[in-house]
Amino acid sequence: MLLIVGSEDRLVPHQQTLEMAERLKAAGVQCELVILPGVSHSFIGKTPAETRDANLKALDATFRFIDKTMRNEH
Repeated sequence: MLLIVGSEDRLVPHQQTLEMAERLKAAGVQCELVILPGVSHSFIGKTPAETRDANLKALDATFRFIDKTMRNEH
């Protein structure tokens, strides 16, 4: 499971995501956690550049996760 959260998320506090990651790992679920610093929910930053950077990082993490997961299945 891939979890991606902004460190400044007020809708779903990032601490909840950290706790979820810990519980998943404790249950034996393979989990990857990415915390995007300085952005809120939907990866919105204080500037358009911060928002773009956070979204590109989230996309990159997603594509890497899918690639790694698919490769492990074959």
